[in-house]
Amino acid sequence: MKNLSNFIVRLEWWQWIVMWISALAVFSATGIASGYSSGIQERQRNLEFASVVDLQLQYELGMTDLNAGNYDLARQRFEYILRQNPSFPGITDRLAEVLIYLSKTADPGVEVEIPQATPSPTPDTRAIDEIYAVAQRQLLAQDWKNLRQTILALRDIDPLYQVSQVDRMLYLALRNAGIQKILEDGDLEGGLYDLSLAEKFVPLDSQATTYREWTYIYKFGVSFWGIFPDKVVNYFSQLAAAAPFLRDFSGIFAKDRYQMALLLYGDRLAEQGDWCAAAEQYTLAQSLLDDQGVQPTVIYAGEQCHGTQTPTPQDLQVTPTPELTSTLEATVTMEATITLEATPMPEITLEAESPTPTLEPTPTPTQETP
Repeated sequence: MKNLSNFIVRLEWWQWIVMWISALAVFSATGIASGYSSGIQERQRNLEFASVVDLQLQYELGMTDLNAGNYDLARQRFEYILRQNPSFPGITDRLAEVLIYLSKTADPGVEVEIPQATPSPTPDTRAIDEIYAVAQRQLLAQDWKNLRQTILALRDIDPLYQVSQVDRMLYLALRNAGIQKILEDGDLEGGLYDLSLAEKFVPLDSQATTYREWTYIYKFGVSFWGIFPDKVVNYFSQLAAAAPFLRDFSGIFAKDRYQMALLLYGDRLAEQGDWCAAAEQYTLAQSLLDDQGVQPTVIYAGEQCHGTQTPTPQDLQVTPTPELTSTLEATVTMEATITLEATPMPEITLEAESPTPTLEPTPTPTQETP
């Protein structure tokens, strides 16, 4: 220690400067090396994250292509994922599925090689297996609303669990729950929403598409209610024939709305003076449910259309005939009795107290006033 102290004291000023510069260089080199290493590790993590994001994006695009029938493009995406990460969840199943589709459209002599899945450790999936079993029982019982909730709960735990089967079950749950809401619950809005979600998996079948079209027609008809009765009649005339018992939350069936729309349209035409067209609407409305309460309206509109009016009971009353008084040699009071019969000339009989004259009609009777 004494020798070291003596050495330090004997150092010149320029030697101190050289030592400080050397120390700074050593520290700088150490820091640079450490920063370089950290930078490499950060870039490596970024590359790994970007690779995972890219593979997941390619997988989703491949599923979209598969559902749209673009099998060759889906195959290319899945093969790319398999090359980059052979252990990517579900990739071998998806590639096998798309190759099977391609084999059905390829030449009969072409053999398609389906890759085999790489063995991997079996994870502990007892809890999620139980949820999946519940979903299968709900599928068999056609409990669509609860099946949907069960599948969503399963997806929250493991989005990649039995992807193809779970997707199929979720599609069936959404499709059938939507139809059930439309046909049974009167929840037209909810039914359309469920069908739109189901369509994200695969295109809807013709039956579901028809139910969706009926729902749109019903909603369009209601939207014009009280404003354009002619459009309302047009929309509900289609539903009255195809889906008479379709309804919304109001509980009014399509067939009943059609009859009401016809009456309202008839009233609108009557206000405009088009009685003949109004009579057609009233007559059609009466024929739908055989509603006799509409009969007077039908008759009145028809009379106005043809410019005629059926006589009422008041019009059929006969005005009383006035008494006739004649003076011959004495004052005779005559009571006239008129009988309306389908004869060329009615017979008139005059009754008196005394004497009782009988007046016979002449071809052209003339009565003079006394």
